Amino acid sequence: MSESMLLFSIGPVQSFIEQARKTYDLFSGSSILSYLIDLAIRNLPKDAKLIFPYKELESKPNRFIAIINTQSNFNVAKRIEQIVRVGFKDMAIKAYKANIRNNNIPDAFIKQIDNMLEINWVILSCEKASYKSCYNEIERLMGSIKNIRYFNQVNEKGRKCSICGERNALFYNSKDGHKPLYIQDDAIYLENSYIDKGEGLCAVCFTKRFNKINPGLNENFYSLAHIALINVLNKIHDETGIRLITKYRGNFPSQYYDDELLYKENINKAYLDKNMPRINIDIEKVKNDLYELYKYFKDNNYKLNRYYAAIQFDGDSMGKWLSGIKLNTEIDLRDFHNDLTMRLGTFANYAKKYLKEKDYGNIVYAGGEDFLGFLNIEYLFETLNEYRATFDKIVSQPLKKYFKNKEDNITFSAGIVISHYKTPLNIVLRTLRNAEKEAKCIDDEKNAFELVLLKHSGEINKTRLKWNYDEINIMNVINYISEELRNKVFSNTFIRVLYNEINALNNGKQLKPIKCLTEIEIDRLVTRSYLINKSVNETDEEYREKKKNAIKNMVDNMLEINTACIDDIENYLSLLNILMFLSKEENYAN
Repeated sequence: MSESMLLFSIGPVQSFIEQARKTYDLFSGSSILSYLIDLAIRNLPKDAKLIFPYKELESKPNRFIAIINTQSNFNVAKRIEQIVRVGFKDMAIKAYKANIRNNNIPDAFIKQIDNMLEINWVILSCEKASYKSCYNEIERLMGSIKNIRYFNQVNEKGRKCSICGERNALFYNSKDGHKPLYIQDDAIYLENSYIDKGEGLCAVCFTKRFNKINPGLNENFYSLAHIALINVLNKIHDETGIRLITKYRGNFPSQYYDDELLYKENINKAYLDKNMPRINIDIEKVKNDLYELYKYFKDNNYKLNRYYAAIQFDGDSMGKWLSGIKLNTEIDLRDFHNDLTMRLGTFANYAKKYLKEKDYGNIVYAGGEDFLGFLNIEYLFETLNEYRATFDKIVSQPLKKYFKNKEDNITFSAGIVISHYKTPLNIVLRTLRNAEKEAKCIDDEKNAFELVLLKHSGEINKTRLKWNYDEINIMNVINYISEELRNKVFSNTFIRVLYNEINALNNGKQLKPIKCLTEIEIDRLVTRSYLINKSVNETDEEYREKKKNAIKNMVDNMLEINTACIDDIENYLSLLNILMFLSKEENYAN
């Protein structure tokens, strides 16, 4: 019986996961792919040896590699493919039957489901080849297969799905009780809190929205508004706060409530009619209850932010690590793969557990070195530092025994997008994906991030930096400056003035004078921007010492930013703009 390597993948990943209008769509798409790949792995022959991913990984990626020992390799792969396709169809049918009274499932529904998945697999005999050559060859063959796109010609006329825009809408909720224009005659009307008025869904997006087959989908996946507000909501433990927020939420049916209703701009007839059809809401009572709640927030200095952060990161040069190029020649690649798989899986499970236990936001997927999640801004930089330190501890350092160059590290690069909670999710995700790609283009070593600010006005600022510059941890620097500005230790005026001065000089592209200017100006401007007054219990000497230390720390951190990015003036200006924006009062609802 010969030993063979099987590489099996399910797609399309980006379109299936990222075509989303709600965070639940996003989470559901990721969970469905994870469920299907787990289904495929569970149906491998009993004596198969799984190489990737880690068997105990909670959120599995869209592919696996296994060693199988059987004479009918082709039949094994075909059987697993069929199991996955049937599994997806069963999932869709269960979602349909659970939500549609008419159990006569339309042919168009089945056709859209059958044509969705792109399943590719390669089996390669390893009998006469080393594990290393077999692995590299199977990756090459899979790459060749994916360059050839097979598709079924589907002739559909009419209104397309509101989420994917690719397939006909088979389900809809009406804005005014009438069937929308151009939607097909047999489209099914569905009045449900999970489908917005005027929204139309194809079979695939309907399955993502209404699927309940995977227990993981029953978890509480937060809305973007909740993530933006989670730092405040997590602080409400006193009797008064709990009473006021419970009273306020009680104005709305629980199935329609969303934390968007904590923003006063949403308390109006148009918003309520759109999101709570035919529900009678006493708007004046809601406004009065919200006024009481806002007074409580103000008394406790709780600020309701309208912005949240999205993060996506991916391992750097993983192809080179996996192929063995960066390893000692005497290393057994299979041993390295087994060790790497276990460590990446351990890190991914930790990353998910950390965010869940801290209640800082939500993870869409954590499949090893790849990650997508949403975080409250207050916890953004702390979490990124924690993930990087833990990744180095769990993954990179223990694997150094395999490395050709002991100075090397396995690292990841990230895209980070700070966005208003009302910015369409598809725009945020597209920006996030591009930010991650651009971060990896910083230099050959990568190990960087790109931070993008999507202002509600439409203006975009972005800065690209390495995680570290010599001994400078740039995340710590940004976090420190942001906190000092947010806590009103310093006015953000010094950043605005510095920005304006550099921007004026930048027309001449005179880099050296600009460097000299910033070093002198930072000290002067920071000193003038200190806001804390002397307290009653402080002596003059204590106050002077406190002020001197605060100014010195801020100046030192601003000079570290200089060191990191003053060689790229546009990059530097963008970072200043982002820091200035994050401290502005108008970002807060109260």
